Amino acid sequence: MKHQDRTEEHLTAFFEQLKAEEQLQSPSFSVVYERALIQQRRRRLLRYFGLGLLLVTIIIGAWQYEKCFNSPEKEVPIIRASTNYYVSLMEDGKIITNDIHFEYNDVQIKVASAVIIQDIAKMMKKHPELRLSIEGHTDNTGPTNYNLMLSKVRSEAVMDALIKLGIDKDRLFAKGFGETRPTSSNEIEAGRQLNRRVEFVLLDER
Repeated sequence: MKHQDRTEEHLTAFFEQLKAEEQLQSPSFSVVYERALIQQRRRRLLRYFGLGLLLVTIIIGAWQYEKCFNSPEKEVPIIRASTNYYVSLMEDGKIITNDIHFEYNDVQIKVASAVIIQDIAKMMKKHPELRLSIEGHTDNTGPTNYNLMLSKVRSEAVMDALIKLGIDKDRLFAKGFGETRPTSSNEIEAGRQLNRRVEFVLLDER
C-alpha cells in the first residue's frame, strides 16, 4: 500500500501556527496607540521643562543684572585704597569712602582703615594748600540725636589721626551729620552700609 505524502500538509500547518504566534506576539492597535500617547506626553513634558528652565535662567540673569548694575552701591562714588585721591577731590569736590570703619558703637578706628587715612595724609602733605572738612554720616539705626553725636566724634577721631600723621590742625575741620544726609535707602542693609560713610570735602583755600 502506497503511503500518502503529507509533507505539504505538515508545512501548511506549520506556517499557520507561525502566523498565529506572530499575531499573538504583535501588539494590538490599542497598545500601539497607547504607546504613541505616552511618547507624545513625554515629548510635551520635556518641551515644557525646557521652556521652564529657560524662563528661570532669564529671571536669574535679570536679577543678577539688577544686583550688579542697579544696586545701591552704584548710587555714590565710593573711593577705596590706592585711588588717586587728589584727582577725585579736584573733580568731585569731595572724597566719599565707606572703608573707614570703627569699632561697634565706638569711636575707635579699626586698624584696617589706617591705609586710607595714611593716603589722605600723604595727599595733604603733597598739596599743602588743601583744607578739608571731615564729615561723618550714619544710617538711621538708633536714636537720631545719638547718631548725630556719634558721627561728630567719629569725624573728630579721623581728624585726630590725620593730625598725628603730621597734618596741621588748622587745615582740618570735623563735622557730624548723623542720619540726616542719606545717599541710599535705609530700608535695606546695603543702603544702610553705604550711608555709614566718611566724606572729605574740599574747602576754599585760605
